[in-house]
Parts: sequence; structure tokens; C-alpha cells
Amino acid sequence: MIALVSARAPLAGETAASLADVAIGSARSGGDWSSLQGGDLPFACRTVSVPLAPLASLLQPFGITLDTLIWCHTAYGYLRFGMSPDTDARCVVRLINGDANRAVSNPREPAWTAQCRMVTFTCVACEHDAWRTAGRRGVLCEHQLPFLTACSRHGAALRKRPPGGAPPSMRDFAKASPQDVALAKSSAHIWRCGRDPEALRCWFATALRAQELRREDGTYAVRKLSTALTAFAQANVSDVRLRRLMALPLRARQLTGWVHGRQTAVHAAFLAVLDMFLRSRSGALHDELL
Repeated sequence: MIALVSARAPLAGETAASLADVAIGSARSGGDWSSLQGGDLPFACRTVSVPLAPLASLLQPFGITLDTLIWCHTAYGYLRFGMSPDTDARCVVRLINGDANRAVSNPREPAWTAQCRMVTFTCVACEHDAWRTAGRRGVLCEHQLPFLTACSRHGAALRKRPPGGAPPSMRDFAKASPQDVALAKSSAHIWRCGRDPEALRCWFATALRAQELRREDGTYAVRKLSTALTAFAQANVSDVRLRRLMALPLRARQLTGWVHGRQTAVHAAFLAVLDMFLRSRSGALHDELL
């Protein structure tokens, strides 16, 4: 690998694939995956393109460790909620040592790691912020999470990242709907909580109790939650695929089972919708937890 000489400091939440472009340089600089063959596609929602162990060694001058790369510069913290313990362990090994380009699909929903896998998404305002602070374009993890169409930071509609060395014009900035921004905030929040699922479980249990959806004896009003959550998703989730997934039978039972600890895996997008639902009823802000 080529030594890191003139690259700027990593951006907060920048994908490991984007950092690899800076540190190593490649034909797919800027997150353009359109010319790659199937076996060379990036991993973990397009956030990883090379094994993280050698990349961490290149980024040591900036204080970036392997642990920082995994939790802050990949979508692993989000995707791990939908993995069994065995799949989770194998995913970490694959992230660190390779073969980092052959994705571990989530059970029953392989489209999660395959949807739009040739496309990198970006926010015009985030690109301009990166240009001002680091003098380059950067790709952020939270913009690559499944089902998202909005930036949680600026409320902008996400767009396919255009090629070129300079960021797109701010004339291309378009506001996203409040519902899409709320889902983006909840999804980014779930991603950041990936390191500590137990704290997230505790918050969900408390929030469900506050909405009278968790009883004094620790059981849940599953039927009441199912009806309310399905109606909420139909009214507030733009992506028709996610709306349909939220309306499936036993979805509320699956979510409360995970919160209670009876179920080890649940897809993060469902947790994001539940988070969005509970915050819409309580007015809780995303920066009050963890």
C-alpha cells in the first residue's frame, strides 16, 4: 500500500471506503462503484472496500484505531442488530481481515446489503461542509443506511453522488419531508447505539412503559402496539417496502421480544421505525440518549 502522505484528517462518520480512497487511492475514488464486478462490491452498505486492519495502520497518524474504524466509520453498528451471534462474529472477522468485499447478507432480507449497491448517496450540504473543513469530498456512513432518503444533519434530500473532484452546487439542495428526516435521525441513532444494545433496550422499555405499552409486570400490550405502529408506519414511512415490512404479522411481538431480551436479532430498520414512533408521541430528542 502507498503510505499516507497528504491526506486530510478523517471526517466524522466518514465511511472506511472513503477513507481508503484517501489513504490508498483507487479507481473508485469518490464512491463510484458502477464499473466494479459483483465480487468487488463494497461491504456493509457500501461503507467498507478494503480490510480494516491495514487501513487502521495507515490512519494511525490521525489517532484512528481499528476499534474506531469499526464503530464510527462502517455501518456495522447498524447491521449487527439483525445478525445472529455467529454471523456477527464472522462479520467482524471479515471486516478486519477480509474478504471484506463479500457481504454477509442478513437472514430473510438479502436486499438489505444489496439494494442500490452500485450507488453512493450524499447530502449536498454535508459535501460542502467537508470541502470547507477538509478540502475534499467525503462519503458518510449514515447516508448509506437502508431505506433512507434524507440527511439527519441538514434535513436535505439525499442524492446519488455525482462524479468529480469538487462538491455539487448548493443549487442542488432540496429539503426532505419531515417524516423522512425523522426516520434518518432515528436510523442514525440506532447506528450509534450499536456498541451498546443493552442501553438501547432499556430506553425502549422505559419509553414503551411511558406510553402504556408495557405493563407493570413487564409484559407488553402487543396488540395495541401492533395496531398503533402499523398505522404510524403507513402514515409516516415513505418507502413502500418498509411500510409493508412493518405491517407483517407478529412484527410488534418481534420488537418487544428483542426489547425484553427473548430475541437476539431484529433488523435495525424496524428498531428505527419504533424509535421514530415513540419519539413522535413523547417529543423526546435524539441527543438525550447515549
